[in-house]
Amino acid sequence: MRIFFAIDTDKALSTQAKHIIEQHPFSHMRWSKPENLHLTLRFIGSAAEDQITPLCEEVEKRLSIFQSFTIETDGTICFPKNHPRVFAIYFKLNHQLGQLAKTIHDVTNEMGFPEEKRPLLPHLTLGRFKAKPQEEIKNHLDEKFELAVKNVILYRSEPTDEGSQYSVIHRFDLAQGSTNV
Repeated sequence: MRIFFAIDTDKALSTQAKHIIEQHPFSHMRWSKPENLHLTLRFIGSAAEDQITPLCEEVEKRLSIFQSFTIETDGTICFPKNHPRVFAIYFKLNHQLGQLAKTIHDVTNEMGFPEEKRPLLPHLTLGRFKAKPQEEIKNHLDEKFELAVKNVILYRSEPTDEGSQYSVIHRFDLAQGSTNV
């Protein structure tokens, strides 16, 4: 099965994302379904059934020191820069988000999953370009939004003809309050 760790969006951010999608200026775009929006912390890829329980147990233990926190949007981006394939809402990478992602990264590496070499680029994918965009790409997020990070979710991803279908394997709740990790 294909798995990944992510943060869910809240209603306000989902509404803003839906508004951007509805007002899109781009042609040749495959839009994300609003119910599938998430901020990926670590894509693992293929995992065996018998790896899931030990993985969840170790992540649960390591995340027990984290308290909930907020992250802030920082506009929209397209990447990679030379040949954009992804249109997304970008988030500022604060200390708490960096530590949370690093903790999950450390656990998955220690358990033998392939190492992620790319740095964390915190974003919500709004859509994927089918061809190189011809239009000028500009910021489509006029106001900043905060997203409360209250939990981390381990998802299963199942590719279909209509796009990936996600199902929750495990939800890791963070303690309430502000973290100083």
